Amino acid sequence: MEYKIMTFNLKNDHHQLTRAKAICHIIEHEDADLIGTQECSYQMVTYFQKHLKNYMILQDSRSKEHEDDNLILVHKGKFEILGSGIYSLSSKENIPGTKNLTSIQPRKLSFVKVKDQKRVFSFYNTHLDFLLTHCKKYQLQVIQKILNQDTIKDKILVGDFNTTTNKYFQKFMIRAGLYDIIPDDFGFSFNSRLFRKPIDHILVNPNIIMKDLYKYNISSNEKVSDHYPILAKVKIN
Repeated sequence: MEYKIMTFNLKNDHHQLTRAKAICHIIEHEDADLIGTQECSYQMVTYFQKHLKNYMILQDSRSKEHEDDNLILVHKGKFEILGSGIYSLSSKENIPGTKNLTSIQPRKLSFVKVKDQKRVFSFYNTHLDFLLTHCKKYQLQVIQKILNQDTIKDKILVGDFNTTTNKYFQKFMIRAGLYDIIPDDFGFSFNSRLFRKPIDHILVNPNIIMKDLYKYNISSNEKVSDHYPILAKVKIN
């Protein structure tokens, strides 16, 4: 079976509602099966619930004070949802909303376990800290532990990792049994001079093969987000 996967940092700023319509247009046009978003505000979630009728939206929180940093959108009618939830990427991973002292804000790993006519697999979505390297290393260790405890064979992990495929990120992938279907020569995924290689990644286990990969590289992307939506068509053998 082939599946269309999408990861997209939506950019939580003062202009979020003016961009929400364009974001919905991209999502509806691409018609992905599973989508992981980052930096989605309460106002944007409310807008999506009203306009994205083809998707079930799995939220982190329902509070106006917190952004749904790891939103997952599941295309309706394509899957049976077997379970979903949120882990904290802190020393208290079972308590969502907690964070370590040096982390800028609580970081999370959301997940959904889905089933269709052919198979069962796990879809994860995350957003790592953007500042301190040791924070990202620790958060990756927590993710690795969670993934290794998941008894479902086929796994897909997407998100804004705020890092390119450097040595510690490569070490994480090896230990988690994943590989990145986005190569370094794919170009930047964040519209900034800071990173000339992708920091948004789609990681899968070796049983999953990439069939197609592209980013929504439109000239007006800055008006949509500072990240480019990345889409991949994958086949699970």
